[in-house]
Amino acid sequence: MPNQNRFPKKDADFNGYIINAVPHLTTNKLRLILTPTAQAKLNKVTTLIQTTTTGWNTIYQLSQNPATATKTSLRPQIESALRIIFDDIPKSLLTQIDRDILNLPLPANKHHRANNTETIPAITIKSRGHLSIILNIADTKNGTSLSKPAGVDVIEIESAFLPNTTTLPIDFPKETDFRHIANVGRTTYQRNYSDDQLKGTEYIRARYLNTRKEAGSWSEVISVVVA
Repeated sequence: MPNQNRFPKKDADFNGYIINAVPHLTTNKLRLILTPTAQAKLNKVTTLIQTTTTGWNTIYQLSQNPATATKTSLRPQIESALRIIFDDIPKSLLTQIDRDILNLPLPANKHHRANNTETIPAITIKSRGHLSIILNIADTKNGTSLSKPAGVDVIEIESAFLPNTTTLPIDFPKETDFRHIANVGRTTYQRNYSDDQLKGTEYIRARYLNTRKEAGSWSEVISVVVA
């Protein structure tokens, strides 16, 4: 998602901003923050803010007292990490509450460019092994082509897993049951499982993301029994 955020100029306003924004990101990280890099940046931001004596919370309070005021490079570090996090969030996942708290307004330009992700992918199982499968993710607009559609950057993959010892709930899997497992640049993906997932059932879906992290529609869900 192109970063539209504008951080407050004054330190007092910035302090108020991160008091709201960082806890919101932490609470919603499973929904919004997809990649390990962005998750690591959120951990870094939390450390930069909360570390005793050297963190933002301490340094900012000292800066308000002329007798203890000191300059710090923490703010640029925090902003840099937050920008990486915001660029990782697909625009389609943001609610209006997210935008208000994180200060991520919609672009002013009302003329939207083509999404380039209108094609819905189709998932098939190419091969199976012990505790692993290889998936093909095909472009349905081009028959069974394993080339990504023009303008597509990565393929986002989610799954909902049901252990063998669990009774199938009604309407499983629901939207809230799915969890992000990968963003991949290739149309062939190997999914590996652990021993405790043996004989469980995984439900998998995929969608295309373009270079602006704009998402297309989800594919049909396929189910896999782990062998």
